[in-house]
Amino acid sequence: MLARQQGSGTQNRRIAWLAGYLLYLSLLLCLLALVYGAVKLYVLAKMEVVVSLTADDAGYFFKIAQNVVAGKGFTFDGINKTNGFQPLWLYALLPLAWLMRGASPEVFFRVALMYQVVLVVIAGIFFYYAIVSFTNRVISTITTVIFYLISTVWFLNGMESGVLLLCVSGLLAYSLRHQVFFDYQPKKAFILGLLLGLVLLARLDMIFLVIAMYLFISIWILWRFADRQWRQQQLKQVGLSLAGLGLVTVPYFLYNQLAFGALMPISGQLKNSFPHIVEVSFGPPRIPRQVTMLLLMTMVICLTNLFLLRSSFFENLKHKYFIFLFIVFSFSILMHYLNTALFMKWAVFRWHFSIYSFVFCLGLVDVLIRLRFIVGRPIILWLTPLFTIAVSGLMLTRFDRMAKHTNWHAIAYKAAVWTRRHTPQDAILAMKDAGTFGFFSQRAVINLDGLVNNLEYQTALKERRLNEYLHAKGVQYLVQHAFISNDVNLRTVVYTSQNPLQVSTDVELVIAGNYERLQLQYRSQLYRTMSDPITVYRKDELYRSEPYPVEVSPYRTVLVIWKLQ
Repeated sequence: MLARQQGSGTQNRRIAWLAGYLLYLSLLLCLLALVYGAVKLYVLAKMEVVVSLTADDAGYFFKIAQNVVAGKGFTFDGINKTNGFQPLWLYALLPLAWLMRGASPEVFFRVALMYQVVLVVIAGIFFYYAIVSFTNRVISTITTVIFYLISTVWFLNGMESGVLLLCVSGLLAYSLRHQVFFDYQPKKAFILGLLLGLVLLARLDMIFLVIAMYLFISIWILWRFADRQWRQQQLKQVGLSLAGLGLVTVPYFLYNQLAFGALMPISGQLKNSFPHIVEVSFGPPRIPRQVTMLLLMTMVICLTNLFLLRSSFFENLKHKYFIFLFIVFSFSILMHYLNTALFMKWAVFRWHFSIYSFVFCLGLVDVLIRLRFIVGRPIILWLTPLFTIAVSGLMLTRFDRMAKHTNWHAIAYKAAVWTRRHTPQDAILAMKDAGTFGFFSQRAVINLDGLVNNLEYQTALKERRLNEYLHAKGVQYLVQHAFISNDVNLRTVVYTSQNPLQVSTDVELVIAGNYERLQLQYRSQLYRTMSDPITVYRKDELYRSEPYPVEVSPYRTVLVIWKLQ
């Protein structure tokens, strides 16, 4: 009997070892699928495809990083100083920009995107490490695989999303390991503050995570610790964590205040109207439907956990601490959602909500734990590698679909290459949405929507001195990438040779090239006013792209470059 039991125990250990080996192998397969798909797309695909899959604003980061390394400081155009960027992603790009000082913009662009892929891969490893620390490997593998799948949708865009994902995953892993504030650990509290500071610098609207974190910590201390001495120890930890947070973030905000006259970067000043509500919008086009669905599902799981906090459901302290963190993250994205709906007046993009998918993955972990009587069955253990294989195939299929996509960024890239070849190296241009064009043209391109400019430009728009401003900056060429009817940010007045005194706002005349001159007025997002008109002439067109579809309408448009008189 004893020998039979020993044999059965040995067999069970072998099965457990084999199952664990298969789980690790399936997770490795998912990682390889992600890296292979990214290499195939970002390294081997045509440049027109690569730029189309990347945010136009990514060009701002890449160009500013190159200018910093070249000794020009924080500037996109090499002329105007700016702080219109998320700082941590820019800092992370500086070593890459230094190592690739002599590389072509195309090579740098591809390498920077793969650099982001590496950050996402490391973030997923942190995520797995965090989850497996308090639950089983099946749940950790399933959620990490889904984490990587979602990453291909939300985090690989050339923007700060990758470094943000790395920071929040690191924060999650460190917090779960040490369970700061559930015990007296002053050094760990200080390090937690440092990590929170990195998260905030990764994306400044993560201030809502900082607010939620300290709000719930305060509630926890007041609710849980009746002993005065213990409460004082916890308050000391709060102070130390705030010191760590300040050590990381205060230099950045102090620099903004001293150099630019405001704590918030120029991009934030242009986009956010807080505390004034300009226009309330809880739906498209400001907030995509899938974002709202992610938030609703996350909040349902969060509210369920709030009711269970005092119950015996939580099997260990780490699990309870995980739920605490999940609730903090959930309320932070709720505050972000409300801020976006109430105070964001312009330029809200999908990657601004990337943290929602991360928090949803945390909620998915909780759901699977609740179903542990199912995931604990042996059949689920063996089905998990099959699930991972299916997700890996889905990931590769998605990369293949992405490789067939192009948009106006490809048009801007072609125009940039033309500019690089046909204009002097010291040429100065001006353009709205200038990230892709400015980076690949290797010319000084002043940004006319103001995101990577400064308050001097906004003042010129407000005082209707745009022509004077452009002349003072030495601008020789004007670029416009799209003409759209009823564009609130660019007012176009058309004069034709047939009726030189008749005014028209029909942009189809511009797209067809049937005009004599145009008057273009640019909007100040800070002051919500229009500039004085800039006049350009059909005879001064140097470059005109082929017509291409406009994503926000059923019409077609063109990109045009004029030489200014």
